[in-house]
Amino acid sequence: MNTTQPIRAAAPILWCLVAIALAGCDDGGDVTGAGADDTPRLANHIVFSSQPAGAFGSDIHAIDLATMARIALTSSSAHDVHPAVSPDGSTVAFSRGGTQTSQIFLVDADGSRERPITAMPIDAIHPAWSPDGEMIAFASGGDIWLMKQDGSDVVQVTDSDPITTHWFPTWSPDGSRIAYIASVAGDGTGIEVVRPDGSNAERLAFFIAEVAESPAWSPDGSKIAFTLREGGQREIFLMTAAGQVTANLTQSPADDQRPTWSPDGSQIAFSRFDQANPNWEIWTMDSDGTLLENLTNSESSEFAPHWSR
Repeated sequence: MNTTQPIRAAAPILWCLVAIALAGCDDGGDVTGAGADDTPRLANHIVFSSQPAGAFGSDIHAIDLATMARIALTSSSAHDVHPAVSPDGSTVAFSRGGTQTSQIFLVDADGSRERPITAMPIDAIHPAWSPDGEMIAFASGGDIWLMKQDGSDVVQVTDSDPITTHWFPTWSPDGSRIAYIASVAGDGTGIEVVRPDGSNAERLAFFIAEVAESPAWSPDGSKIAFTLREGGQREIFLMTAAGQVTANLTQSPADDQRPTWSPDGSQIAFSRFDQANPNWEIWTMDSDGTLLENLTNSESSEFAPHWSR
């Protein structure tokens, strides 16, 4: 069931971060698509989390779609998840958790200069770059927050209540709105949008029997792909930017989630778990749900893809 209605706008709240020293890491290998200034950039790549069989933690990997070569950008005993490539391809934001509170980290496109940029008291997850690369939205403590790309000037965007949780932010291509999931305990989940300053919050769609997750705005701004879970089954759905659900793209007995668009909007990558191959894998399909392909086909579990520009 879809509904459209205004909801309470948020009052921005400033949060001061503690300065944190940079942490180094080993070089992750060669990266194609270096810029004119020789800065390594992830051009035409998909980044994702990779967890070897039997391992506790997961790392951030990237695969070059032109050559199918892959590199490891991080290597730790923690859970490195939710990677997001900056618009210029030079930096990957991700969430690192495990035995401690999850925080947002950055790593350069060649795997160097790994550094934390948040020190939130509650898990900071789901980083999402603004189209101009200046800001990062993320979820923490049941709300959507916004900060500069270096972790400064943290502002609370949404204002949740005791039964509502906001997560999975995604920016509109023009940077004017942020879509996110609003989970209402005992009621359902909605896909909502808000201005980056916390104003004009609006519900686009609401689902009672199903659970919505991981919205992703199309490059032209006309559509939003998202995950819809009913029971233990997840599928990738499509809706208009106004909230009208138009298609179930996957329609598979497998478990499908976390859609991400190709830069030209012609394809969608996503995570799939198939009982025939009991690992998460990264798949691609055309934006109409046809021409599916297993991109990773690995013995590791690989999930949460993000397509670079």
